Amino acid sequence: MKFQKIKVNDDKTYSCFYIHKVDSSYIEFCIVGDDIAAVKDSFSKIHELTTYNEDGTVNYISNQYNKMTDVRIFFEYMELKLEEIEDESVLTEVDKTTLKENPNAERWFGGIQVKIIAYDDIKDQVKEIRETLKIDVDTSAMNLDDYRNYIIAQMSDACSAAIEKGAEVKTSKGEIQFSYSLTDQSNLKTLVMSAAGSDLDCPYYSSDSHCYILTSEDIIAIWIACESNILAQRAYYNALLEYVKTLSTKDEIAKVTYGMELPEEYKNKMEESAACGQAIIQATLAKYKGNNSETTTDNK
Repeated sequence: MKFQKIKVNDDKTYSCFYIHKVDSSYIEFCIVGDDIAAVKDSFSKIHELTTYNEDGTVNYISNQYNKMTDVRIFFEYMELKLEEIEDESVLTEVDKTTLKENPNAERWFGGIQVKIIAYDDIKDQVKEIRETLKIDVDTSAMNLDDYRNYIIAQMSDACSAAIEKGAEVKTSKGEIQFSYSLTDQSNLKTLVMSAAGSDLDCPYYSSDSHCYILTSEDIIAIWIACESNILAQRAYYNALLEYVKTLSTKDEIAKVTYGMELPEEYKNKMEESAACGQAIIQATLAKYKGNNSETTTDNK
């Protein structure tokens, strides 16, 4: 089998099950393999992408500023016959040994789906330039409203980072840190829907990209912990935002930091919001369990 290929930054080349150039600002591809940590590292900073057809000819070159928006791993994407794979780089040493012993051997290969978009937001480009050139923002020249918006933007970034960091969860494999990016949220919700009411073990990646085989109870515990963290962070951010909007001087606003202790009035609002969110989590989990219970009954 011949694969399409994609090269990033004139550095790493990956074999792909498919490459879809949707338009000039959106490319989606599925890399052969399961080393998601290496892929995320390769595509974290993209300066140029080159795609190749199955015959090795160049199909597309982009030197736009691009960013990776989504990564998802499929543990069993496609079953392939080893002797028909022309790209030996996707074969392990075990594959090569197996191939010598059994020319008709087949196995399932994982796939890593990646979505890349071109920068179309001037704010992204300005932020990238500032980070690259280490340009300091002159807050002294800002008026009150501009400075307030600047601090609010920093608060929003801190909230997003705290959510994506995820939570440390006690599992059957010990305490493990699980991230919660948008991709993690989607993947974990799908697993919870399958795990609730079942006894099936599931493979899942931790923040260090280590794959653990976890029980259905573990999966549910991870989801609850990460969803609870989202609720806590959003409730805190909204309360902090409300508080910042009441401040009338730059000096007062300058004292605000994400993670600070909230004044009592706003702390109470945060706790009320978080409590409502917890009720929603439990109701959602009960719904998943109920649906799975009905499915199990119907199948008997």
